[in-house]
Amino acid sequence: MTFMLLVSSLILLFHRGLPVRLRVWSCISLSPVFSAILHLFMCDIRYEAAFATLKTLYLDGQALKNGGLIGGLLAETLRFGFGKVCAIILLFVSVLFLLIFAFNISIVSIIEYLFYRERPQYEPQDPPQPVLPRVSKPDRNPAYAARQRVRDTRMIDIPLDDEPEGPGEPSPGRKSQKGLFRKKPAHIRTPDEVLRETAGANAGEPVPAADTYDAVTDPIAKAIEQQPDRYQPAEPAMQTANVAAAAVTEAAENASPQRENRKTDTAEDEEIKRQVTREIEMNAESPVTEIYNYPPFSLLTEGKAVNTRDVTAELKLNANRLSDTIKSFGIEARLINVTRGPSITRYELEMDRGIKLTKLTGLADDIALSLGAPGVRIAPIPDKVAVVGIEVPNKTVSIVHIREVLESKEFISNRSGVAFAVGKDIGGECIVGDISRLPHLLIAGTTGSGKSVCMNSLIISLLYKSTPDEVRLIMIDPKMIEL
Repeated sequence: MTFMLLVSSLILLFHRGLPVRLRVWSCISLSPVFSAILHLFMCDIRYEAAFATLKTLYLDGQALKNGGLIGGLLAETLRFGFGKVCAIILLFVSVLFLLIFAFNISIVSIIEYLFYRERPQYEPQDPPQPVLPRVSKPDRNPAYAARQRVRDTRMIDIPLDDEPEGPGEPSPGRKSQKGLFRKKPAHIRTPDEVLRETAGANAGEPVPAADTYDAVTDPIAKAIEQQPDRYQPAEPAMQTANVAAAAVTEAAENASPQRENRKTDTAEDEEIKRQVTREIEMNAESPVTEIYNYPPFSLLTEGKAVNTRDVTAELKLNANRLSDTIKSFGIEARLINVTRGPSITRYELEMDRGIKLTKLTGLADDIALSLGAPGVRIAPIPDKVAVVGIEVPNKTVSIVHIREVLESKEFISNRSGVAFAVGKDIGGECIVGDISRLPHLLIAGTTGSGKSVCMNSLIISLLYKSTPDEVRLIMIDPKMIEL
């Protein structure tokens, strides 16, 4: 019971304005239900259906023999009505529902958790690979290593030059031959002795002259002989110095006309290059200036005159309704001016002293309802004392053509090369913007509010204001909506 009261107090402490009455009663009801379950499992006393049983249940509850007065009464009632087994089942179901209500848990969330919970994915493991037995290598002891070195030494059949004996031990086969082969036999010569004898034998022979050198055995000379002479016919390899000089002189005489022809061609090419360079410089000094023809205003649609009869009737009707509505709410105000714009009309009211502006702004919905408008805007007018403006949408909307703004003095006299037409204000004055003051511009709005019209008017304004040399426009439209 104490635990359930603690949970109920926590629910009441952190409810944050939510309805928690059912949760609190569910927590409190859990205590007698648990007492009834303990009574059915632990109490063996049989009680009769009589009023005297209540006192017996109370006294036995104090002695901790049953579930107490409330829990025992609930358990005995269910036992008399449904039997012990059914009573236990009903009590457990009641505990389940009370826990759901107490902790604000839905059955659907429990089912979703059971069916859509994350389950670990088990990956199949590869079967273990059989471990092959390792082949042990024979241990190389010092005796085995020594025998191996001796075997490798016996395979060398060429005696080395004055090879010093190593510090190793002599082989077992030579232990019995102590003094037989200490000295080298006289008939065995080392490679060094063979080379010295050959050099001494060649020193006594005469060295052949350069003229008797066999050119056929030299690969470089053989390759030179295979190339034919370009200027002279093939002759024997052996020539005198006079014949060689005559051949060189003849080749120089034959090459001189070719050099003169090459010089003449080079001079002609240089003259052609100089002429082309002069023409390019003359064209660069006098560039051709193209005159940009601004598009005429006749390409644009001209604005139409507004029907003054319909406009006057609408203004008079709205003015009378507005005055009557304000007076019906006990506000004294006088209509002093009406300004009609293309889409909104502003009614100027002069209020008496002591009337709060919030009293009038609180009637915005009532004024819109009386005028049959979707909504009105109420705000004080700057530079005017005690004057409030009420802006009402027009039933007859006037279309503002871009030609009217481009032909206005505001656009023509604007010095900026990137000026663009915005539209007209509520007083009918043309509004001209400047892109140079807008490094980043975001055009946003609902469907049909005029985003594309604004983009088109901006581009057309640039065409009528600047030349292509002054302004370069790069338009990127991935969805191909405006292009």
